[in-house]
Amino acid sequence: MPFPKPHTINLSPTSLIPNSAFPLLLYRSAFPPETTTEAIEAHFRSNNWIPQWRYSMFHQSHYHSTTHEALGVFSGSARLRFGVSDKENASEGVEEDVKAGDVIIIPAGVAHRCISEKDGFTMVGAYPDGAKKWDMNYGGEHPGGDLVGKKVPEDDPVQGKDTSGLLGLWK
Repeated sequence: MPFPKPHTINLSPTSLIPNSAFPLLLYRSAFPPETTTEAIEAHFRSNNWIPQWRYSMFHQSHYHSTTHEALGVFSGSARLRFGVSDKENASEGVEEDVKAGDVIIIPAGVAHRCISEKDGFTMVGAYPDGAKKWDMNYGGEHPGGDLVGKKVPEDDPVQGKDTSGLLGLWK
Protein backbone atom coordinates (compact mmCIF):
# COMPACT_ATOMS: atom_id res chain seq x y z
CA MET A 1 0.00 0.00 0.00
CA PRO A 2 1.55 3.35 -1.00
CA PHE A 3 1.54 5.90 1.77
CA PRO A 4 1.19 9.67 1.41
CA LYS A 5 4.18 11.90 1.93
CA PRO A 6 4.06 13.43 5.42
CA HIS A 7 3.31 17.08 6.08
CA THR A 8 6.20 18.55 8.10
CA ILE A 9 5.90 21.07 10.93
CA ASN A 10 9.04 22.73 12.29
CA LEU A 11 8.79 23.98 15.87
CA SER A 12 11.42 26.21 17.43
CA PRO A 13 12.28 26.01 21.13
CA THR A 14 10.36 28.29 23.49
CA SER A 15 11.35 29.49 26.94
CA LEU A 16 9.65 26.39 28.44
CA ILE A 17 9.58 23.76 25.68
CA PRO A 18 12.68 22.36 23.95
CA ASN A 19 10.78 21.18 20.84
CA SER A 20 13.13 19.55 18.33
CA ALA A 21 15.38 20.09 15.34
CA PHE A 22 13.43 17.20 13.78
CA PRO A 23 10.09 18.23 12.22
CA LEU A 24 6.82 16.83 13.52
CA LEU A 25 5.41 14.58 10.78
CA LEU A 26 1.72 14.37 9.98
CA TYR A 27 0.62 11.60 7.63
CA ARG A 28 -2.88 12.55 6.49
CA SER A 29 -4.96 9.47 5.62
CA ALA A 30 -2.07 7.06 6.16
CA PHE A 31 -4.75 4.41 6.64
CA PRO A 32 -8.35 4.23 5.42
CA PRO A 33 -10.62 5.57 8.20
CA GLU A 34 -12.17 2.14 8.76
CA THR A 35 -8.79 0.50 9.51
CA THR A 36 -8.96 -1.49 12.73
CA THR A 37 -6.92 -0.69 15.79
CA GLU A 38 -5.29 -4.10 15.53
CA ALA A 39 -4.23 -3.44 11.93
CA ILE A 40 -2.61 -0.11 12.85
CA GLU A 41 -0.83 -1.75 15.78
CA ALA A 42 0.39 -4.61 13.56
CA HIS A 43 1.66 -2.11 10.99
CA PHE A 44 3.56 -0.14 13.63
CA ARG A 45 5.03 -3.39 15.01
CA SER A 46 6.14 -4.46 11.52
CA ASN A 47 8.18 -1.24 11.42
CA ASN A 48 9.70 -1.72 14.89
CA TRP A 49 7.47 0.73 16.74
CA ILE A 50 5.86 -0.86 19.78
CA PRO A 51 2.21 0.03 20.56
CA GLN A 52 1.76 0.73 24.29
CA TRP A 53 -1.66 2.28 24.75
CA ARG A 54 -5.05 3.18 23.25
CA TYR A 55 -6.45 6.47 24.47
CA SER A 56 -7.20 10.06 23.54
CA MET A 57 -4.58 12.79 24.00
CA PHE A 58 -4.17 14.64 27.29
CA HIS A 59 -5.81 18.07 27.40
CA GLN A 60 -2.72 19.38 29.20
CA SER A 61 0.31 20.33 27.15
CA HIS A 62 3.19 17.91 27.72
CA TYR A 63 6.24 16.42 26.02
CA HIS A 64 8.44 13.37 26.31
CA SER A 65 12.19 13.91 26.69
CA THR A 66 13.20 10.26 26.44
CA THR A 67 11.58 9.06 23.22
CA HIS A 68 9.79 9.92 20.01
CA GLU A 69 6.10 9.01 19.76
CA ALA A 70 3.85 7.79 16.94
CA LEU A 71 0.11 8.32 17.26
CA GLY A 72 -2.25 6.44 14.96
CA VAL A 73 -5.80 7.83 15.05
CA PHE A 74 -8.33 5.00 14.76
CA SER A 75 -11.59 6.74 15.68
CA GLY A 76 -13.10 10.20 15.81
CA SER A 77 -11.38 13.51 15.20
CA ALA A 78 -9.65 16.21 17.21
CA ARG A 79 -7.94 19.57 17.13
CA LEU A 80 -4.41 19.30 18.55
CA ARG A 81 -1.87 21.96 19.51
CA PHE A 82 1.88 21.48 19.20
CA GLY A 83 4.95 23.41 20.30
CA VAL A 84 3.96 25.42 23.39
CA SER A 85 3.22 24.82 27.06
CA ASP A 86 -0.08 25.79 28.67
CA LYS A 87 1.77 28.70 30.33
CA GLU A 88 2.75 30.23 26.97
CA ASN A 89 0.85 32.16 24.31
CA ALA A 90 -1.20 29.57 22.42
CA SER A 91 -0.83 31.54 19.17
CA GLU A 92 2.89 30.67 19.16
CA GLY A 93 1.99 27.00 18.74
CA VAL A 94 0.60 25.19 15.73
CA GLU A 95 -2.90 23.70 15.67
CA GLU A 96 -3.88 20.81 13.41
CA ASP A 97 -7.10 18.89 12.88
CA VAL A 98 -6.68 15.11 12.75
CA LYS A 99 -9.10 12.27 12.04
CA ALA A 100 -9.29 8.50 11.85
CA GLY A 101 -6.56 7.19 9.54
CA ASP A 102 -4.05 9.96 10.29
CA VAL A 103 -0.67 9.29 11.91
CA ILE A 104 1.34 11.89 13.82
CA ILE A 105 5.03 11.33 14.58
CA ILE A 106 6.11 13.58 17.44
CA PRO A 107 9.84 14.04 18.03
CA ALA A 108 11.12 13.92 21.61
CA GLY A 109 10.78 17.36 23.18
CA VAL A 110 7.79 18.56 21.15
CA ALA A 111 4.85 19.73 23.27
CA HIS A 112 1.42 18.42 22.36
CA ARG A 113 -2.11 18.54 23.71
CA CYS A 114 -5.71 18.05 22.68
CA ILE A 115 -7.78 21.23 22.30
CA SER A 116 -11.06 19.54 21.39
CA GLU A 117 -12.25 16.10 20.32
CA LYS A 118 -15.38 14.46 18.99
CA ASP A 119 -16.86 11.16 17.88
CA GLY A 120 -14.85 9.06 20.32
CA PHE A 121 -11.41 10.34 19.35
CA THR A 122 -8.93 7.57 20.17
CA MET A 123 -5.37 6.76 19.11
CA VAL A 124 -2.74 4.06 19.36
CA GLY A 125 0.47 5.35 20.97
CA ALA A 126 3.69 3.63 19.86
CA TYR A 127 7.40 4.11 20.52
CA PRO A 128 10.57 2.96 18.74
CA ASP A 129 11.66 -0.54 19.72
CA GLY A 130 14.37 -0.27 22.35
CA ALA A 131 13.54 3.35 23.28
CA LYS A 132 13.64 4.45 26.89
CA LYS A 133 10.31 4.50 28.77
CA TRP A 134 8.42 7.68 27.97
CA ASP A 135 8.28 10.38 30.62
CA MET A 136 5.93 13.33 31.18
CA ASN A 137 7.14 16.93 31.18
CA TYR A 138 5.03 20.08 31.21
CA GLY A 139 7.48 22.89 30.51
CA GLY A 140 10.72 24.18 31.98
CA GLU A 141 12.24 20.80 32.89
CA HIS A 142 14.88 20.77 30.14
CA PRO A 143 16.46 24.20 29.70
CA GLY A 144 18.77 24.15 26.70
CA GLY A 145 17.03 21.10 25.26
CA ASP A 146 19.11 18.44 27.04
CA LEU A 147 16.97 15.56 25.79
CA VAL A 148 17.76 11.87 25.83
CA GLY A 149 15.53 11.01 22.88
CA LYS A 150 17.50 12.66 20.05
CA LYS A 151 18.44 9.50 18.17
CA VAL A 152 16.80 8.90 14.79
CA PRO A 153 14.78 5.66 14.88
CA GLU A 154 15.80 2.84 12.54
CA ASP A 155 12.37 2.79 10.86
CA ASP A 156 9.48 5.11 10.08
CA PRO A 157 6.36 3.70 11.81
CA VAL A 158 4.35 4.25 8.61
CA GLN A 159 6.85 3.72 5.78
CA GLY A 160 9.45 1.45 7.35
CA LYS A 161 12.81 1.83 5.58
CA ASP A 162 11.50 4.14 2.83
CA THR A 163 13.41 7.43 2.86
CA SER A 164 10.50 9.62 1.74
CA GLY A 165 9.32 9.88 5.35
CA LEU A 166 11.05 10.03 8.71
CA LEU A 167 14.33 8.46 7.53
CA GLY A 168 14.80 11.10 4.85
CA LEU A 169 13.45 14.05 6.83
CA TRP A 170 15.14 13.47 10.20
CA LYS A 171 18.83 13.87 9.46
